[in-house]
Amino acid sequence: MFINFFFILDINLKNFDLNVKTTEVDCMLILFPIIFGLISIVIFVFIIRYIIITVRCSRWPVVIGEVISAEMKAKYKKLAEFMEAAHTVTSFYQPDITYEYQINGEKFTNNRVRPVGRNVWKKTPVVQRVLNLYPKGSNVQIFYNPANPSDSVLDPYIRFSPLAITIPTAIIFLGLGFSLSGNNMLFGWGTNLISYALYTASVLIFVQNIRYLVKVLKSKKWPYVEGEIEGVQIYRKASRKGSTRKASYNVDITYTYYIEEQKYMNHQIKLDIVHGARTFVPKLFAMMKMERYEEGKKVNVYYNPLKPYESILKHGLRIFTFIIMIITAVGLFILGFFAIPAMINAITTS
Repeated sequence: MFINFFFILDINLKNFDLNVKTTEVDCMLILFPIIFGLISIVIFVFIIRYIIITVRCSRWPVVIGEVISAEMKAKYKKLAEFMEAAHTVTSFYQPDITYEYQINGEKFTNNRVRPVGRNVWKKTPVVQRVLNLYPKGSNVQIFYNPANPSDSVLDPYIRFSPLAITIPTAIIFLGLGFSLSGNNMLFGWGTNLISYALYTASVLIFVQNIRYLVKVLKSKKWPYVEGEIEGVQIYRKASRKGSTRKASYNVDITYTYYIEEQKYMNHQIKLDIVHGARTFVPKLFAMMKMERYEEGKKVNVYYNPLKPYESILKHGLRIFTFIIMIITAVGLFILGFFAIPAMINAITTS
């Protein structure tokens, strides 16, 4: 009798444990789609907000103003102190750029550079590169809100990088939500969405490459003025490969030029395929670049007549970056076209 009792009790406990595990699986099948779906919605809201605000600001009227201060500012001091105590990084920084302008005789000051977000980095060279675009005393184009002139920005243009990252990411999260729902039909939708996300990333990169190629061709017709090399800065990046450490260098050239008695400053030598991209090269190439652009040297500056603040010193493609982006686009397309369907077949047949 006791043996039968414990046998029945053991069976009931096993059934209870099985029921609990089944309930946990059911909860996870409900929870995961909700979580991934919410993440996808949040990202899509950010994308739509970013596009709407940026497009609206880019249509504002323009006035010429002057940068009155441009300096590096510490950001997130408490976090920086904690990170420094942990011997991870020294601090976090952001460019603090203040400019002034006049509308109908009234003077305004602002420090808003872009419509959405603030640039914060832990590496000072990246911040310095942004500061080089808007040096103190330089004339800049300022886009101001006609309904509220105190509201203004310096750079109201949509950036390729945020869209190329966030749009496919949002679609992937949505696809994961469908795939983990436990429903065969939704699973197929989810995997298709992941494939479409890879296609989207591939198409965005191809579009960016085409836009870049067209812009390079148009830049060959830009007029030029004489400019001067204002400064040369070199940044060193160390990397470890096995037991050996290798160093590469980035040479940042700053030059000035005048158009209709207005001073402009820039750092682009060739057109950048990705805004603010930096290329690190071996020491020999860095030294050759420094000799080619010595401080105080006179140079021909080719500028965009529609946007005089946009300029270059040399025509041509950034070939290495261009090829890498083409390879990346092709790789993402192949991954979406072949790898994802193969994964679906492997899962459904197992």
